[in-house]
Amino acid sequence: MIINPKASKGKGKINSDAIASYLGENGFPVAFAETRGQDDAFVLAQDAIKKGYRMLIVGGGDGTLNEVLNGIMTTDPSVSLAIIPLGRGNDYAYSLSLPNDVRKAMDVIIDGHTRMVDVGLVKGGDRLDGRYFLNGNGYGFEPLVNFRAMEYRHINGILSYVIAFISMMIHVPPSYSVELELDGEKYDLETQQISFTLGKRMGSCFMLAPDAVLDDGLFDFLCTTHPLHRSSLFLSVLKFLMGSHVRDKKNFMIKRIKSGVINVKEGKVYSHADGEVVAKGNGKRFEISILPSVLKVFVPE
Repeated sequence: MIINPKASKGKGKINSDAIASYLGENGFPVAFAETRGQDDAFVLAQDAIKKGYRMLIVGGGDGTLNEVLNGIMTTDPSVSLAIIPLGRGNDYAYSLSLPNDVRKAMDVIIDGHTRMVDVGLVKGGDRLDGRYFLNGNGYGFEPLVNFRAMEYRHINGILSYVIAFISMMIHVPPSYSVELELDGEKYDLETQQISFTLGKRMGSCFMLAPDAVLDDGLFDFLCTTHPLHRSSLFLSVLKFLMGSHVRDKKNFMIKRIKSGVINVKEGKVYSHADGEVVAKGNGKRFEISILPSVLKVFVPE
């Protein structure tokens, strides 16, 4: 088990002994490895697989999960993945219908039910060699909110994203000009937000893809089709909370696709994959693709 002791302001450290005891008593003796900093979970996952471990448990949030995912996908994608949600947002765990309660999440592992899920891959920005993701890959306004929320040391969960959103509304970021290629079809537009999603939710509370299916071999894609002023942007983000933006054909393009290419013609683009940095104002071309049903994860029955 790879655990982030600092997850959700120390929740990982607090629960580690209880997790080891409960899983061990139920036939899952656990070898623990704690992360210390950036990319530790990635290295620990690779090392564990090379030592022969066939199942990795992630105790942390979406960032730790993403690092372990990348460790698995770059070493041996046949290794199984289990999740005990201990992080700030736990967005992918939400899409898997995993309980937030630690004991109940461990019961999911003990019960042993699994599901093959899709994995995304983005290349561009700081990730020219590629970054795998499970939940989503975003560009523009949404990653800016995410990066701002991560800066708050003493605020956690949904509140951190709400405060970050309010701060972004004070100084609305400019749109950027892109050429999009979606399954071979090209579009030119000015946009403030582009998202390739596999899971239903991002930022702990924003239902960007309420109808997403984790194993359909398709991204739920959305983007704003023109620059939104502060009032329109505010209303659109409120729609994200309920997932009602999917009916807003005036401001959004929404599709199910297998691949996409973003060519940035003008403007600085910020991007993340599962909350991890892909680009901070850099990068002119991004290629996004999907790997259908390649990863085995533990899920509730």
